Amino acid sequence: MAFWETGEERNPSAAASDSELGLGAELAATLTAHRLIDEYHVFVFPVAIRGGKPFFADRARVDLDVLETRTFGNRVVHLRYRRA
Repeated sequence: MAFWETGEERNPSAAASDSELGLGAELAATLTAHRLIDEYHVFVFPVAIRGGKPFFADRARVDLDVLETRTFGNRVVHLRYRRA
């Protein structure tokens, strides 16, 4: 299962496949705590914000292996990780 969080609403039917879900931070934290997410896709945007929710709630430790990194022309970085 892949995880993405964009901070904006997205139509669930717009997902690329059945294994790609757009989840809220609280649901993602619960799934992470139960080790139910196998792969993470993280998009880092070069902007500064003053708030938001942490990616991993409650300082949970998650061991990850880097599978891929990609930087786009607009300086957005895509990071793909697999649970170790």
